[in-house]
Formats: sequence, C-alpha cells, structure tokens
Amino acid sequence: MGHPPGYPILLSVMYRVSGKSDTATQFLQIILDSLSAVIIVLIAFEFFPAAIGLLAGLMTAFAPQFSWNSLTLLPDSVATLPILVAVLIITRSCQRSNAPGRSRPGS
Repeated sequence: MGHPPGYPILLSVMYRVSGKSDTATQFLQIILDSLSAVIIVLIAFEFFPAAIGLLAGLMTAFAPQFSWNSLTLLPDSVATLPILVAVLIITRSCQRSNAPGRSRPGS
C-alpha cells in the first residue's frame, strides 16, 4: 500500500476545489497537523493533569515529524488525524464508563 486509504480521495477533492495547487494542499496538511496537536493535548488531558497535557502539546508542536512533514506533500501526516480522533473517542468513552456513580451492567 503506497498511500493511506482515502488520501487519493482527499487529493482529488483538493484539486477540484483549488485546481492543481500544491500550495492549497500544503495549507490543508498544515491545518490537519495543527488539529492533530490539539487532539493530542485533549488525549493527554484525559489521563494527566493540565500541565502535562500542555507539555505534550508543546512537544508535539515542536516535533520535527509534525513541523517538517506538514510542509512537504506526504500522505503520512494526514493519516494520523483519524487515528488520533479514534483514540480520543475511545479514551473519552472509557473515562465516562469508569466515572464514579455509574453502575456497571450485571453488578
């Protein structure tokens, strides 16, 4: 598999909207990588205090993988966003199911 699933669809939508503009695709990747950093902070907030969550966000923002790969037309940086969203949904659902005062089925 050369590209993550859905990347050719994303490129075709971008090329239809903005013409064959690599600059527009780079801006989209920069925005999606920025959202990935925010989602990493939200995941860290689920498990750790706010200071550690902010530290995780700063480390993500300054990580070379995010900063360099978002500027080049690589499908790797866009592929992380759906995975991070899935992890955030799983952590939130697990945190809510383990909340105090909730009865477990069968108990």
